[in-house]
Amino acid sequence: MSLLPLMKGDVGNDTWPDRTLYFQWHRGDAPEMGRAFAARSQQWKLVQAQGAEGTTFEPRLELYDISADPFELHDQAAERTGLVEDLRKAYGQWFADVTAGPHAQPPRIVIGKPAENPTALTRQDWRGPKAGWTPRFKGSGRRIPPRRPQALAAKF
Repeated sequence: MSLLPLMKGDVGNDTWPDRTLYFQWHRGDAPEMGRAFAARSQQWKLVQAQGAEGTTFEPRLELYDISADPFELHDQAAERTGLVEDLRKAYGQWFADVTAGPHAQPPRIVIGKPAENPTALTRQDWRGPKAGWTPRFKGSGRRIPPRRPQALAAKF
């Protein structure tokens, strides 16, 4: 079901069927359950923002009534523990579903194909245990300077 009619105002918020949207963000090769996520229904938003930077984290669940508190100033997690648990459990089911199977793996990047020439790589494309925010040439130990896609394409 498309959200476009709701976003354009073609249907009222009160007539739109309630559903929960899930968000997961991370750094690294694979998402980790419970790290930096949100679950958002029409009225409620459950947030666990800890761990987005990729380091060890202590989870902290926050719950906001978006209809009454759009700026998320009043955390209601302590008062509405049942709702927190329902949303957390639904997030867990969603996470298990989207991380199952081969479609959940990072995409393979093919360099030098005519359909994508030039090939532009960013920091987000570096994968593996030695990947990081300061990529280095293998064996040389020197930092790779940022280059424009045209400079990269000239080598292929």
